[in-house]
Amino acid sequence: MPVIIEFNYQIKNRNTNMSKFKFSVYLMVLLPLCANAQVKLSLLQAVQMAKDKSLQASINLNLFYAAQVNYKSSSANRLPLINAYVNAPGLDRSLGQVMQPDGTIKFVERTQALSYGSINLQQNLMATGGVVSISSALTRFDLLSQNGLTNWQASPLIVSISQPLLRFNELKFQWQLAKLRFKQNSRLYAERSEDLSIQITQTYFDAVNAEAELKLAEFNLSVNDTLLRMAKGRYNLGKIGEDDLLQTELRLMNAQNSLDQAKLNYYQSMNQLRIILGLPKNAEFILDPETHLPFFEPDIEKAVSNAIKSRSDFVQINIEQKQIEANLRRAKLNQLPNAELNATYGLSQTASNIENSYKNPAEQQRVSLGLNLPLMNWGRFRNDYKEAKYQFKAKDAQLQLAYLNLEQDVVFLVMQYKQLKQRVSISAKADTIAQKRYEVAKNRYFIGKIDNTNLNIAQTEKDLARNEYYRTLKDYWLSYYRLRRTTLYDFEKQESLFVETK
Repeated sequence: MPVIIEFNYQIKNRNTNMSKFKFSVYLMVLLPLCANAQVKLSLLQAVQMAKDKSLQASINLNLFYAAQVNYKSSSANRLPLINAYVNAPGLDRSLGQVMQPDGTIKFVERTQALSYGSINLQQNLMATGGVVSISSALTRFDLLSQNGLTNWQASPLIVSISQPLLRFNELKFQWQLAKLRFKQNSRLYAERSEDLSIQITQTYFDAVNAEAELKLAEFNLSVNDTLLRMAKGRYNLGKIGEDDLLQTELRLMNAQNSLDQAKLNYYQSMNQLRIILGLPKNAEFILDPETHLPFFEPDIEKAVSNAIKSRSDFVQINIEQKQIEANLRRAKLNQLPNAELNATYGLSQTASNIENSYKNPAEQQRVSLGLNLPLMNWGRFRNDYKEAKYQFKAKDAQLQLAYLNLEQDVVFLVMQYKQLKQRVSISAKADTIAQKRYEVAKNRYFIGKIDNTNLNIAQTEKDLARNEYYRTLKDYWLSYYRLRRTTLYDFEKQESLFVETK
């Protein structure tokens, strides 16, 4: 017997408030002493199993972690960056040009070595978009061709700043996008989880329908085999004609064909269910679709509010809106002069030994302001600004349209859920009535009270009622999970399906 053993553990992400993820490890073990027993698998168990151990669940979790790491990488841009650079030694042996007093050029062989080392701390300025750096450097110069003459140059402190003026702040903008994508990530993870629930529901009830059709086909074949034997006896006694006998025989052949097709459909659907659940190919279980239905009445206003607040695609629209706002701002600033301020302050000294190169360092300062004036661009910047402005208006209209469509979708899902909950109860009663009616019709046929036609009608109604019941049950659970996916809200527990990241 395949036994499902569950172990629970928690993983905490220290850097976010996505605090708890619950996993279960399911071990399929074979117990020879209980080889004929099978475990029952309900829809809710199948959904939880898939969320815990399926390959798709692993994909969803790794995509979530990848986005978390991407956010950490973006966050690192706000922190200081420290670099160390060493070039030692650098040897240069060549012929150099030396100007003589009379104006002629003399080529002199030179052999020199240059060693250099520095450490640099760089900090991005998110508020202004500039960069500040602080560095310290040491250089050694050896002129080997002149009896090993050595010079040292020490720069114990160099502070520099580079600040664009009248330009769009790309650093600040990229950080805003990173925070929005981080916010979107928890919603995407919850949505992918609910998408998996919908996929499991679809596959589970495909298997349920296939199993029901197989049982019906086996039952119909058995009944029709019995009816054929009875029909042959009645025909030999002259109680029915050859037409009724042939009709009964034809029904048996059709029942056999239906059984063969039902076996194939059942085999395929069960294998597909095992794959999506992450179970071994030889795992055996009994489908148990008669799960207790959740009891709650979703409020339309609350559902709409949660959908607007929680949906990842609304965060995506917000991201796109920010990008268009940025394009609008860039296009506007591109019409102005492009300026950049660069300033450097440092201390430096040279000496024949390393100790003296750090004594009494001299100051060095440099300030520059670069200015690029757009004199003639044939209206390109102005047209870029107009295009960005229209794009912004289009995105704003798209957002309003998305709100309206979402509200309509949520209202429809709430109404559909309520309707399907009633239909499940009605379909269950109809199935029970159809089963009883068929039993009555079959017994009456055995005693010769009704003919083949009425029995066929009762059998058809029985099959249709059972199929309709399972189809309604499937539609109900699909509606249930689609409502959860659309709103990212658990109406049973009255809580969100995701944890807001900060």
